[in-house]
Order: sequence, then C-alpha cells, then structure tokens
Amino acid sequence: MMITCGALVVAVSLGIPPQPSADTQPSPALKIAALARLALVARSESGISLINDALSDESAPVRAAGARMAHSLGAQATVPALRGSLDKETDLSAALEISWALADLDKTDDSDATFRRALTKENTRLAVLKGLTAGWGPRMMKLWPELRPVIETSPSVTIQGLRLGLQTDGVALLASFALREHLDRVFESTVLGARVSPSLAISGLSSMASSVRTASYLVLARTESQGEASAIPELRAAEGIDERLARHLFEAAWNRPRTEPFLPLIAEHRSTLRELKQERYMKARLSFRGLSSGEQKQLLLASDFEERESGASPTDPPDLFSPDSADSGAPPITKSLWGHPPQFVRSVLDSTGCQGQANRFDGVEVSYLPGGRIRKVAGLQTSRTAPGCQEASRILGATSLASGGHSRVVAILPERPSFLACLADTFDEPPSGVEAPGELSPSIKEPKKITNVNPVYPEAGKDARVGGKVILEAFITRTGCVAHLRVSRSVHPVFDLSAIDAVSGWIYSPTLLNGKPHPALMTITVNYRLN
Repeated sequence: MMITCGALVVAVSLGIPPQPSADTQPSPALKIAALARLALVARSESGISLINDALSDESAPVRAAGARMAHSLGAQATVPALRGSLDKETDLSAALEISWALADLDKTDDSDATFRRALTKENTRLAVLKGLTAGWGPRMMKLWPELRPVIETSPSVTIQGLRLGLQTDGVALLASFALREHLDRVFESTVLGARVSPSLAISGLSSMASSVRTASYLVLARTESQGEASAIPELRAAEGIDERLARHLFEAAWNRPRTEPFLPLIAEHRSTLRELKQERYMKARLSFRGLSSGEQKQLLLASDFEERESGASPTDPPDLFSPDSADSGAPPITKSLWGHPPQFVRSVLDSTGCQGQANRFDGVEVSYLPGGRIRKVAGLQTSRTAPGCQEASRILGATSLASGGHSRVVAILPERPSFLACLADTFDEPPSGVEAPGELSPSIKEPKKITNVNPVYPEAGKDARVGGKVILEAFITRTGCVAHLRVSRSVHPVFDLSAIDAVSGWIYSPTLLNGKPHPALMTITVNYRLN
C-alpha cells in the first residue's frame, strides 16, 4: 500500500571487463556495472554476449540489468535469450524487466507463446502483465483470452503498464473491450486513470452499471470539447450520491440543465463526500470548471479540502498520460532520474566514483518512443557536478525508460550524498492515484521533516526581480528519505533546479500505517519571494 501526503574499480572503466578465471567470478555489483557501461560504448558482439550471459545469471538483479540493457540498446540479437530467461524467471523485478524488453523488441509468434506460458505462473504473472502492456500496447489484445482473467482482477496493473510504455492507443482499446464485455472495474479504472475520447465516455452513459456511468460523467466533466453533445443519449436516473454528484459536475461543465440543486445535494451527504473525495473528484480538478466559485468552495468544505486545492492550470500534472510528444514543441517534464532495476544505481555510482556533493547536479534531456525506449538523449550543460557524477548521470540517463507517462523529460541527478544514497536503495515506481493519510484511517501517522535544507534564491531570479511558487511531488521512502522528485508546477528552470536541489536533501520521519513504515507521495511548495 502507498500513501500520499498533503519524497573496486576494475577494467570495467574501459567498457567490458576481462573474462574472469573460473575461481574468481565477479560480484553481482561488478557484473551490473559492466553491463551499464555498455550504454557508453559502441555495440559489439562481446557486449551482446555479456547481456546474454547476464540473462541466465544466478543473481536476479543481474538478470534484470541484462534485460534493461537489451531493452535500452534495442538489441534484437538478445531476443532468444530473453525468451529463455522469461520461461524460467521467478523474481518480480527481473520478470518485469525481461517481459517489457521482450514485448518491445519482438512481436513474433514465438514470443507470443512465451508470454502465454508466463501468464500462467501465479507468482510473476502481474509483473509479466505490466511489462507486456508497456511494450505491446494495443497488440496485447492478441492475447486477450489469456489476459482477460488477469486484467479483470488487477486493472490497475494494466494501467500502470500502459503508462510505463506511453501506450495511449492501448488505453482506448482496453476501455472499449471492457465496456463491450461488461468489465466494469476495468472500464472505470481505465477511463479515470487516463485521457480518453469523449465518444468513449458517452458510450459508457448507456451502461446498466452505475459505476460505469459515474466514471463516464467524470470524464466528460473534465473534457473541454463538447463537439459531440448531440450524441449524448437519454440519461438514466442516477443511483446513489456518487453518480448523482458526478452527473451534476457533468451537467455544470456542459451547460446542461441541472437535475437537482447542488448545495442541498452536498449538504445532505457531507460524510459520504469525505470518503469519495480522493477516489473520484479531487484527482480531477478540471471537473470543477462548470461550478461557480461559491459552489466549488462549498464542495471543498464539505470534503474537508482546503480552498486552495481547487482549480487547475495548464501546468497541473495530468491524470496519467501527458499531452506532450517528442514533436509537439511542448516543454518537457522536469524530474529526477528514476526507475532503474534493483542494485543498478548503486553499481553505477560505485563504479564511477560518484559520491555526490551539496549544491551540485547533472542530468540529461530525453525523449521516448511508444514502448518506453529512448528516442533521443542529450546531456545537460552544467559545470556544477561532483567528480564521477557526470559520467553516472550519462549512464543512468542512457539506460532510463519512460515513466510517469511522459514522452519528453529533463531528468536531473541531484548530487547531495543523502539523496544519492536514497536513490541507490530504491527502485519502486512511484504510483499515481494513491490515498492520502487523512482519508484512510486515524491510525496513520504522517511524516514530519527532521532534516531541512533551505532553498537558495537563484541569482538570475534576483537580477530579474522575479519569483513564484515551484510545486514538487516528492516520493518519500519507508525510511523517510527523498528518492524521487517531479516538478508539477514550474516557475523557471533556475527556480526548478534550486527547489529540486534543496528538497533532495530533506529527510522525514517514516510515514506509519498501523505502526508500520510505508512509502508516501508528498506535494511540496517552494515559494520564491523577493522582500
């Protein structure tokens, strides 16, 4: 469960290490470091051989690293080894990496058969489902008979996979299949977790299931285009407060006559709204756009939300898939480097000698293809980098895959030692749509900041006499360190970097649920204001 809150140097340096003797096998860390170095050298037969050997290694992190390198390098020659490895895999992280690489690199019947076998394995099939949907997107429907029972029980895993692989076409197809086959939970999870066309949501209004109609109303309430208003069917009577409120938001947004008065509706159901707010309405603040300011305020008050959380702007984080594309000209998302398999970051940092230093950073700008592989990568120009860390950031950037649904990213490596240590020990993908402590249970103890680093006002901002609020989303680990940061509202790149640098040094007490530590997502505002 995740919680949201209101963060030996060997010849490997030359590329590929020499073959060890039979009695001196390198450690998993050295094997991973050697694999990672392949990102900086020309592709060769020896490199492919190194990846193939890694895919059958006894260490799961080495197998995961081998799959990551096969994937990021687009190494088609490793496909047979990927198939063989997936047939035997029992580790979740390795199963995800191998299945994602195989799905993206190969679309043949032989790989179809491999996935059919893998989906029958109880312990790894969810990881395989995630990798398969990330790599194949719409083509996953070729395996629909095998996929359906898994998707039906775990729709969120499917959405996470499509999100990883930037598979927007797969989202629409999955929602259509779910609506046709009355998989109500799958349809609801899909349309509320991603951007879908108004026509798909309109089709959902005719469903017999109240949950499907509710999800469809919410999608339409946050959809700006009303060109298909004539296609709206005769609406069924709403069942329950959930659907009644969703329908009201739709009617307000589309300038339709309202079925019932709004204020008495929310006044009558305050307690229910407090339970529903995170699950449906507050995740999609664009749903409020048809309400008057007074109605918005009353809805937020009824839900125990602060008024400042209402409204949305073009820079608010998207629900699942960002509208950017590598060719759109839209600014890239700024976030920290993230998402490598277990032990990968630690091995890279150790092999490059990157120990970090305060007020230093490096990074890359990356664009991704559908399927998750890099389309183009370029290093950032910075002189503020600690020894070895520029090389580390180049390796980590070149071996990154798409995450968060963003096709263009400025990926920063903050170099504070505490952040690097936290990143090296963390590899889980930060989830979207997770619960806030106040909505779950009084048994949750929210994290408290115990180590602070004050942001530095950028000189360029002082000279131009400008400022503003940078809003960050921070992934806080079970131990309380900050492992990942994303800019959800930007002021200017120099302010974004200053905020990332400071917050990367913050440390929190663990977030406790029933006395046990849990990771958390926290929204942090850094206000730059000239006196």
